[in-house]
This record gives sequence, C-alpha cells and structure tokens, in this order.
Amino acid sequence: CNAILAQPEMSARGIIRKSGVQLICTTDDPIDDLSDHVKLAKENLPFKVYPAWRPDKVINIDRGGFVDYMNRLSRVSGIQCLNLESMIKALALRIDFFHAHGARLSDHALDAVPFGIPSTHIAGEAFRKALSGAPLTESEIQSYKTYVLMELARMYKAHGWAQQYHIGAMRNNNPLMFEKYGPDVGFDSIDDTCIAQNLSHLLAEQEREGVLPKTILYCLNPKDNYVIGTMLGNFQ
Repeated sequence: CNAILAQPEMSARGIIRKSGVQLICTTDDPIDDLSDHVKLAKENLPFKVYPAWRPDKVINIDRGGFVDYMNRLSRVSGIQCLNLESMIKALALRIDFFHAHGARLSDHALDAVPFGIPSTHIAGEAFRKALSGAPLTESEIQSYKTYVLMELARMYKAHGWAQQYHIGAMRNNNPLMFEKYGPDVGFDSIDDTCIAQNLSHLLAEQEREGVLPKTILYCLNPKDNYVIGTMLGNFQ
C-alpha cells in the first residue's frame, strides 16, 4: 500500500484526475477568505474547484462561541453586527464575495429541522439577548433560526444558488473527547428526531414568500428517506 501511495498518480490531485472528477465544492464558512480558491483559479486544472457556503455558526445561536463569531463576521465584512439587521447585511456582503469566487451552492447542517415564527421582532430580540449573554427561550431560538434561513433563502434565490439541507446528525457524543479536542472532530452519529412537520413548514414558508431556491435535501438517517422523497414532491 505504501509503495502504491508513493506513486505520483496517487497524490491528492492524481487521485482526482484518475477518478475522472470534473467538479469539487469545498465547505467554507462565511468568514473564510477563500485564498486557496484564488490560488487554484490561477492554475490550469483539468477539474473545477468552487467554494460552498456553510453558515452553520450563524444559524446556531444556541451554541457556544456565537458572540465571538459575530465579532469575527463584523471584522471580515466591515459591518458591525450589533443587531439582526446589520448581521443580515454582513451576510449579504459575504454572499456577494462568495458568488464572485464561483460559489453557487449553500450547505446547511440542520441537525434538527427548526421552525418558528419568522418574526423580525422575535428574532431581533433573540439576537440582542444572545449578544448580551442572556438565556434564550426555545421559541426565540426557533424564530431566529427560521428567520435567518428565510433571509438566506431569499439571497440564494436572488443569486441563482441552490441550497442544501443535510439533516439528522447528533454531534459531540463523547464528552471526554469533546473536552480534549473540541467540537466536530469525529464523535458524531445519526439522530432519530422527527423531521417531517418542521421541514414542511420551513419549505412552505419559503414557497409562500416566493424565496424557495433550488433545494437539495438529504438525511443521515435512512428512516427519513421516504419523508424527504415525498416532501420534495410537494414543491416541484
């Protein structure tokens, strides 16, 4: 195995060429500078490499590090994310930046599909409380997540992007490994929460507002494949 892997055609690019890959989309956070994409764009590669927009840290207002992330988004965008409105403007600028570098696809990890009243007032209050460190109610969390997903869908539709929702991960299950290494380093597994009602409500709200973009749905739990397959049929 080592002898084979040492051959030039078994490098990362060699394997890509050998496999006949035509297009690769990486996973990129809204605050990423996409510098590697700038470098790759200057090379004469036999395959294309584009960024895909993954704003999970924007959506997950109920997880640690949200305030720090908003500070970083403020620095990168040049817009102080002091309230919900300014944060949405910062995201719009970042989407324009990603679009200019070839992005045409978003990627959302909806571990559990959210749905709440997409109220500017409720979502804005949730954002204010999160920045101040105040605890959020479940209804505020759901309203915020739904509102931001709606606004992002609006931007995707305007830019001709597709949105991906990948659903059903249960993350950071091993507490000792989480304490040692932090989140998202391999101790995730399949969740079994119900997804049908909230997924229906979320897509229906986007359809009602005329902002439902091209959408790709997939789930880590095969029990939900029939739910997703029939749900897609509702919005063809």
